[in-house]
Amino acid sequence: NNKIIYLCLDCHRMIHEQIREKENEILQMFPELYIGTLEKAIKGGDKNGKKRK
Repeated sequence: NNKIIYLCLDCHRMIHEQIREKENEILQMFPELYIGTLEKAIKGGDKNGKKRK
């Protein structure tokens, strides 16, 4: 779907928080996902991290 929807900042934050809650629920159900992701991040160093200017 290539449709673009523009949201106000408050709506964006609300949706972002709902997504974060769902992600946390999934990670609690499948802790091996979190462990595997954490392990990859540690092995990869800071190449996967976001850098601030």
